[in-house]
Amino acid sequence: MSIKLKNITIDYGNFLAVDDLNISINSGELVSLLGPSGCGKTTALNAIAGLINTTKGQILFDGVDVTHKSSQKRNIGLVFQSYALYTHMSVFKNIAYPLYHSKDFKSELSSDNAKYKSRLKALNDSKGYELIIKQQNDFTNNLKSFLKQINNKISQLEGLFLKEHKDSIVNYVELLFKDKENTTIIKNHLVSYLYDKLKIKFNEISSTMEQVIADNYKAVMLHDLDMRFKNTIKHYASTNLNNLSKNKKHLGELIKTSKTTKKSIIKEEKSLGLELNIFSNASNDLYEQYLIQKNDITENFIDKNITVIADEINDYFTTVIEKIKTPIISGNKIELTLKDIKKNIEQFKKNYISQNLKLINTFIKEQSKTLPKNILLKDQIKIVLESNVLTELNAMEQLMNTTLEAKYLDLLSNSVQTEFSTLTNYYDFKIEEVLNFKNDNDVINKQKENAEKEIKEILKETGIDIFSVENDNYAKYVTEKETLVDSLLSQNVTKIEDMIEDKFLALPNMIEKELEAKSKIIETKELEEEIRKNIYSRKRKIRELVFETAKQVEIENQLNKKPSELSGGQQQRVAIARAIVKKPSILLMDEPLSNLDAKLRLTTREWIKRFQQKVGITTIFVTHDQEEAMSISDSIFVMNKGVLQQSGTPLEIYNKPVNKFVAKFIGTPNVNFINVKINKSKVTLPSNEVLKIKKLDIEKSEWTLGVRPERLTLDKKGGKVHIGSGDVVLVEQLGKQNHIKVRLITGEEVTIILEPHEWNTLKNNSRLDLYARKEDLYLFNDETNLVEVSYE
Repeated sequence: MSIKLKNITIDYGNFLAVDDLNISINSGELVSLLGPSGCGKTTALNAIAGLINTTKGQILFDGVDVTHKSSQKRNIGLVFQSYALYTHMSVFKNIAYPLYHSKDFKSELSSDNAKYKSRLKALNDSKGYELIIKQQNDFTNNLKSFLKQINNKISQLEGLFLKEHKDSIVNYVELLFKDKENTTIIKNHLVSYLYDKLKIKFNEISSTMEQVIADNYKAVMLHDLDMRFKNTIKHYASTNLNNLSKNKKHLGELIKTSKTTKKSIIKEEKSLGLELNIFSNASNDLYEQYLIQKNDITENFIDKNITVIADEINDYFTTVIEKIKTPIISGNKIELTLKDIKKNIEQFKKNYISQNLKLINTFIKEQSKTLPKNILLKDQIKIVLESNVLTELNAMEQLMNTTLEAKYLDLLSNSVQTEFSTLTNYYDFKIEEVLNFKNDNDVINKQKENAEKEIKEILKETGIDIFSVENDNYAKYVTEKETLVDSLLSQNVTKIEDMIEDKFLALPNMIEKELEAKSKIIETKELEEEIRKNIYSRKRKIRELVFETAKQVEIENQLNKKPSELSGGQQQRVAIARAIVKKPSILLMDEPLSNLDAKLRLTTREWIKRFQQKVGITTIFVTHDQEEAMSISDSIFVMNKGVLQQSGTPLEIYNKPVNKFVAKFIGTPNVNFINVKINKSKVTLPSNEVLKIKKLDIEKSEWTLGVRPERLTLDKKGGKVHIGSGDVVLVEQLGKQNHIKVRLITGEEVTIILEPHEWNTLKNNSRLDLYARKEDLYLFNDETNLVEVSYE
């Protein structure tokens, strides 16, 4: 879960604890709030936790304003420097305590149990038949994989959506505040607001994808669902409805947050006297142009990306519906036999039509010779005679269809139903769908009627009747046709009838063998037990979560002890386990190592870093120890007197401190500060060596030079500058290194770090010459801020 603090101010009246604090933390990061005692870091943490109220500003979790929500509604885990364990309870009960009072835990347990109960019911419905169980698992895994794939695609699109809008936001804000002074803060707030509005829009877009899925579930559930699909579809459809409800609630929270932010920007605008009408497209042409551009980008994005995903969802569920229509034993022996019979009938039809067409064409050719040359009736005559042939075939098909249905019903009445055949609806399919004989008599008769009318109209004046028995050509055609039909029927129909008889006689034995081969029953006891293991009572789930969490924090052997029987480090791990056992979205740690001895602090902070990386929970770690912060954090926020001084990665802050406070606070030993004078872009060092600075606008001559002890050296090679010379006044021998304090001839003392062998060589020298690289020198102005310079 991401965290944002926007302009957080906490004013106690007599002093300002936190002053206009702005912090942004990405999901899954471990960050440190670092600073001396009284700097406001713990106060800020308590505000994030909801333990104290803010005077002004917003606290956002994943874009939702939680500033005025109670601590219980923020889904956080808290770890304090005082472990605050219940001394009368065992370690087990201390860790389990939050679960007994968590509504989210109860809800998630119910949801998880429903999922596994659904799987158990599907397994029971299968009656242990391996074929059914396999198809159940294949369908469930396929659906789960598809939904995961879709969710991944949608989540990856948010970054792309915001990126495509970036230029329009930057251009609008820059043009809006062009030539306006002291607007940096309101510009940042406006940019943040516009991005938040886009996140709301993307949330709406992604919700439409959930709705597309919901609509498809409804379409699927209109069909008859057998035991392969019904439990899985019902569970995922229910989960989908819960997601829609959560999305709707989250969207409402985002919109509410956005309205609050908008009001604060309008108020800020008025306080600055800008009168820019930032959000009025009626009086602000720039805003109108921005809205038009925003809508164009959004519509284009939806067309290119979202529509594609929606089509992918619809296509997938189309295949699901096809699967639902597919019987458990597809292509069974009955179906294959009927298809084979149909194939033979189709071949007979094809031959019947082909032979008749030859006669028709011969008749048309002979008849055309007797007609006047200006009369063309070939097409019409062909339609009439073909229609007669097709009508005859349809009549034959109906007889065959009746015969096949009778044979099929006879097969069913004589077949022995088994549990497996009943469960798989083996005999339950529509024979007409397999045979699929088309009866086009209405169309054929209409075409014939139209052709006969045309012939009659054309021949009206001639007195010729083509289809009269007195017409020698037609009489000859009729005689030859009767002979042909008798021949075709005698040659083929008997064969087809014999084939049908033979195939239906062979079917019972084939069916029996097929059912025996496919109705293999497997032992489901272990599968049931595996599923039942995931259906938890509240007591058993709490016990498992406590053991799992205790193992994560490496105290699984201490659960029966009381807190007083544990070491300080173990007690702190119990506190951490208690904070994370309910799987919070955010873990807040307030100086959790301050009560531990030095060695234990080192091992515990290493453990916390490994643990946080493993669980991936967003973590805020409050400390005054800069070494702790440097070693443990992804990012550090350095505070002083309630004000954020600098933020960045540990190395960014170490290598480029923005002011003297940060430079001094980060790093051990402290950075060395040396007063220097600058005249005409020339820095005079204590050694009287001069450094020339490029393009530095100097108003005052008093400056401070900073250099870290580890960057000072006694070696002048490699183009280093001579910082100064001085006498050794103090030596701290720490074993792995020595800290040597040197008093320069200017009277200022600086520290240098030397390896033991280096000091052993030089320890008889009372005076040392100190050198450093130019790029390792910091230059601070009289406001104590770092000034970035380049040297000639």
